[in-house]
Formats: sequence, structure tokens, C-alpha cells
Amino acid sequence: MATDEDKTKIAKLLQGLEVPEVKLTERCHDLVKIFHEKFSKEVEEEEMRQQDNETVYENPYKVDPESLEENERKLRELLAESKRKEKLLRIDNELKRHHEKASEVIAPLAECDMSDLVKECQQETRDSLRVGADRLRDTVDAAKKNLPNFQYRKICSGQYLPRPDTRQCFLRSLGELRNLRVLALEYSHIADTTGGALLSILPVLKRPHFRLQLMCREDHIPGHTDAALGAGGHAIPDTAWRRVSIACPDLYLFIAFCRVRDYDNWRRFLSPSMPVRELHLQYGIDLLPEQRQDSDISCLIRHLAFHFASTLVTLSIHQWRFAVFPLRRVFELMPRLTRFYYVGKVEDEVDLHRMLQIISCGVCDKLKHLKVQIQDEERRRDYWINVINNLIREYKDIIIDLYDIHLCFSIYKN
Repeated sequence: MATDEDKTKIAKLLQGLEVPEVKLTERCHDLVKIFHEKFSKEVEEEEMRQQDNETVYENPYKVDPESLEENERKLRELLAESKRKEKLLRIDNELKRHHEKASEVIAPLAECDMSDLVKECQQETRDSLRVGADRLRDTVDAAKKNLPNFQYRKICSGQYLPRPDTRQCFLRSLGELRNLRVLALEYSHIADTTGGALLSILPVLKRPHFRLQLMCREDHIPGHTDAALGAGGHAIPDTAWRRVSIACPDLYLFIAFCRVRDYDNWRRFLSPSMPVRELHLQYGIDLLPEQRQDSDISCLIRHLAFHFASTLVTLSIHQWRFAVFPLRRVFELMPRLTRFYYVGKVEDEVDLHRMLQIISCGVCDKLKHLKVQIQDEERRRDYWINVINNLIREYKDIIIDLYDIHLCFSIYKN
């Protein structure tokens, strides 16, 4: 221990000299003792002096909490005073404005003064001269310059002032019928190529569970009928239907096609974003074989299944002497139908059997009504009666009793 203390004292005396510990041999013991004896008191006095000179350092930038709180208090007082002054100034301005308005108020005339003024005006009207041609011409010219959509017509010529656009008045009137629950229109009434007509009745369509019924006629096909004739020829863009379907999620859209043939003509009316719930097809009578060639609905059924299979509830097809279409394809492509009505010619007994077999498998879990009226020649009437009886007897327990589906097969009376 004595050796270590001696080493420490020597290191303090010989600052800047690095003496490895391994170099201190026994030969240095005598030298260390000599240094210790001579300079021990001086080293101790120097250490005491350094301890006395050491003082605590205080940060001159340390924030005083009391001063900080005092500054914040003064700042809050100044802000409160400025807000109070601002409020008083605003109240003063309001009072001045009310006083100015009160000074400008015109007091109503007394009843006797008003009656005298009316009599005076009537007398002046009776006694005044007719408006001269120059004055009338100047008045009309000034009105044409300053008034928009001003027109002047001579009444004596038999002409009359033109009324506003009937279409705009019609749509504007529909937009004000806020209590409607059902609105039935022709497709051409709200088709204007831009979708503005449909969006103008959006306040009416927003009613809960609103039913919109559109009739699509043969002479109003968009892009096929001449729009200059006054009706039809225009289509409703898909963007407008998309906005309607977003704004009215519970809209019940009913579409009926009247004597519209050919798949291309159907597509002109339909749009992918239309919230279609019911769709009815009525062809009319196809007397010529050439007409029946355009009556194949296979493409239309695939189109409906692709775009509206998730929303379509009711499908009705009323055909007369048209191209035969297998009915089983309807339920293969659209198994979520709730009601299906069909009037027309059936391919054969096998088609009906396959259709009922698909339904009996439980695929069409939402189906509640199935009605088929078979149209065929009179000589095959007995054949179809036997077929219907056999099918009802075979599938009565499964379809009618188990699935609770209203099943009706009949022969259409010619």
C-alpha cells in the first residue's frame, strides 16, 4: 500500500511524464522515499488549497419560475383586456348599424292616404294619353338590351309570347313532388344524353323504398330514333345511373320493354350501373319468320346475368311465336331470382324437366313464384296437358311443399 501511495504522489509531482508501472523497479524505492520526505507537506498543502478554491458553478441562463409565472399572468391580463376592448368595439358597431337602419325605415302610409293615392293613380291612368310609337319603340329596345330572353310580339297579328321549355317545366315540377312513392315514366322523358334530367329528379328518388318505372318503347330506341322528331333518340349515361345508385341504395327500378327487338337495341336502353329490380319483355306478335330471327333472347339473358344477377328480383318474358330459348338457362345463369313469369313457346318436355330439376336441387333458394304459360299449336294441346300434370305430380312434394314455391303451369289460350 505504501508503494502505491508513493507512486501516486510521484505521478502528481511529475505531470506529463508517463512512467509505466512495469518500469518501476526496486531501485526506485530509495528515490521515492527521498521525494516523500522532502515534498510531502507541500503536496498536502496544495491539495487543500485546490479544494478551497473550488466553487459551485451556477447556470446564468436558468429560468426563474416566479418570474416566468409573473410574465404569464401579465400576458393573460393583456389578452383579456384586448378581447374585452374588441367585444365592446363590436357591440358599438352593431348599435351604430342598427341606429342607421332604424333611421332609414319608411313608416307605412295611413289607410286614408293610401286610398287617396290609389284614386289619384287610377284617375291619372284614365286621363293619360296613349303611349306613342316612338316611346314604345325606345322601351322595347331598352328591354332587349337589359332583359335576358325578352321578346316582343304584336298581339293583333295572332301570335303569342312563347312559353318556357315544356321539358324543363316538366322535370322541375317532378323535382318538387317530394311525397311521391311511385313514378312511372317513359324512358325518353328523362333521357337527354347528359343525365341532367335524371339527376334533376334525384330529390324525389331519395325517398325510402321509392319505385321508378320506365317504359322502353320501340320508337324511342337511343341512337336509332331521330331525336329531331321530338321524342326518343337520347340515352342516359352510365355515370348518371352510378350517382343515382349511390345516392339511392334502396331504389326499386322497374323496366318494361315494349316491342323492342334485337339484342343491340336492348343494350341501348340498359346500363351496367342501373339498379334494376324488375325487367319485363313484351315482344308482340311475330307473324313473319324474318321477324322471329331477331327475337332470340339468349344474348339478353347472358347480359342480364352478367350485370344484374345480384340485383334482379323479377323477370317476366311475354313472347309470341319467337325463337325457342331453353328455360333452364335462366336459372343456371340467375339462380337468385325471386319471381319468374314466362309466356311463350317451350322447346320440349325435357327443357321443363331440366328446369324443375335445377330448382329441386335447392340452388334457387330465393325463388318464390314460378309461372309458365305454354304457347303451341292447338293439335298439341292434349300433349302439353299430360306433360304438365306429370311434372306437377313429380315435383309437387319437393318444390311446392318443401321449398314453398308457388308453381303454376298452364296452356296459353289462343
